[in-house]
Amino acid sequence: MATTGCCSLDGESLSISLAALDLDTRPPEGLLDSVVHIDDVDLESDDTVAYVYFDREASTQLFTSKDDGRQLYNFRPVRSRAVRCDRVVYAQTVSNYGACGHRFSLTFRGRPTATVEAFETIGCVVDQILLTHASHSPLGVMASLIDKSSFLQFCSPSGHIAKLRRLVDDIRDDEVYLPLNECVLGKAFDSVVLDVADERAKRVWGSVLGSLRGVSDLASRGVVSHNLRELRRVNGKGALGGGL
Repeated sequence: MATTGCCSLDGESLSISLAALDLDTRPPEGLLDSVVHIDDVDLESDDTVAYVYFDREASTQLFTSKDDGRQLYNFRPVRSRAVRCDRVVYAQTVSNYGACGHRFSLTFRGRPTATVEAFETIGCVVDQILLTHASHSPLGVMASLIDKSSFLQFCSPSGHIAKLRRLVDDIRDDEVYLPLNECVLGKAFDSVVLDVADERAKRVWGSVLGSLRGVSDLASRGVVSHNLRELRRVNGKGALGGGL
C-alpha cells in the first residue's frame, strides 16, 4: 500500500491515524485499498436521497471503474449509506447539557429516517449540527452492529469546513482522505419543504443546509481525488493495463 496515514476530521480536530488503515494487514498486490463506493447511490437522479454517510468494511469487494467499467477488487471498501427523505418536521429540542436547539425530523413514506439537530450561540450563529440516523444506537455501535458514521457531529461547522478544505487541498502523498466523518448531500433537500411558520426555524434550517453543502462539496472532491490516486497506484503496478 502506498499510503501510511488516514486523514479525517473528528469534531474540530484533524486526525491522522495509522491504525485506521490497518497497516499490519496490507492488501494483496494489485488490489485497491479503501476506495469509496460513492456510486452505490445515484445522487444525480435519485431525488429521494437527503444525504449519504460512509462506513468502512472489512471484506474485499468489487469496484467498478466509472471511466471504462473495469471491475477491480477493493480491499476494505468504504460504502455509502443512503438516508432518504420526503418530509421534514420541526420541533424545539434540548441538549444533554441543557442548551435549547432546533430538531428537524426526516421521514420517508411515513417512516423516520434521521434527525438533524442544530444549536446556536447567543449571537444566533449555528455552532453545532448533529446528524443521527434512525437506526443509530451507541450500544449498537460499540457492538459493531451499527455503522459508527450513522451519527455525525459538526462542532463549529465553519471551522470544520475550513479544516476540511485545507485537508482536501493539501493532502500529502503518504496520506489518504476517507469521508468517515462527513456526508454528501442528495437531491431531496432541494425539493423537500419545511412546513413551519417559525421564521427563526426557517433561518436555522437554511443555515444548516448551507453548512452541510459546504461539507458535502469538499467531501466529494476528496473522495474523487482519493479514488483516482488509488486507481493510478494500482495501475502503476500493471494491474489495470492502460492509463486513466
